[in-house]
Amino acid sequence: MAKTLTPENIGTALGQLANKIDSWKRQRDVLIAEGERLADVALGFVRDLRGHSTAARPGSARKGGRPKGMKMSEETKAKLRAAWKVRKARAQAEATKTGDVRAQVRAKSGRRPSARASKRSPN
Repeated sequence: MAKTLTPENIGTALGQLANKIDSWKRQRDVLIAEGERLADVALGFVRDLRGHSTAARPGSARKGGRPKGMKMSEETKAKLRAAWKVRKARAQAEATKTGDVRAQVRAKSGRRPSARASKRSPN
């Protein structure tokens, strides 16, 4: 025989349901915490295999350079520009070293069209 629906029965059923839901949420939280712990352990193993000894989380490494929106004095800007010009001049000097035979040949003889290119030229 079925129970009759009374306010007490409904209240009891709702209380039992709320207890079950709370129990499931606690189990879910425990399972999530355990899963995160296992993932951290696995990530540590992968880092060890790759040769990374730091235990930093992925994505936490800072990019180089200045923070966005940082104010800088004109004096500092001038120093940075001067350093950039020095680096650029050094890189340009490296690009045209005396050991670069092609640059030496072009400097002496100038550019001449190759046989293939001469077929396309109107001359």
